[in-house]
Amino acid sequence: RGAVVVEDVSLVPNESIIFFSAHGSALHEYDTAQSKNLRIIDGTCGLVTKVHKAMIHHEAKGRDIIYIGNKKHVEAKGAVGQLPNKEIPIVYTVDDAQALDVSNLKDPIFVTQTTLSVDDTKDVIEVLKSKGVKKPSSDTICYATTNRQEAVKKLNDHGCDIVLIIGSLES
Repeated sequence: RGAVVVEDVSLVPNESIIFFSAHGSALHEYDTAQSKNLRIIDGTCGLVTKVHKAMIHHEAKGRDIIYIGNKKHVEAKGAVGQLPNKEIPIVYTVDDAQALDVSNLKDPIFVTQTTLSVDDTKDVIEVLKSKGVKKPSSDTICYATTNRQEAVKKLNDHGCDIVLIIGSLES
């Protein structure tokens, strides 16, 4: 129907329609869309929006945010783009978490990319907690993602020989 995927809002012709993906977008992308008089359809997942709101809320309370996620993933770019004037460290691995110096961070908390695995983030979270980083009041990994990951694990119990996962390599 003529939809075109673009990586940069500035490539969208003025006065067109733009659909922001479920993974969320940085604030500057919305500003660019408005300056081009684009009709905005915001497809941001409600759980991603929940992460964005948590980040904004905790930053307003004077807390520093640590983002657990893949810095190359569009969701991470959109999340850290919610606080464009803040340096938000992004950690993805246990090594990243161990190397992170939190001594200059004020009352730090972490949030996670919604599409990550609970299993993959568990050890990263433990390292951050051992450094005094707090968990926000609610989980930020998507329950639908977690349910799908649990279902894939259960396939092994049913004698499944192969599982094909269709989707983005970043997710």
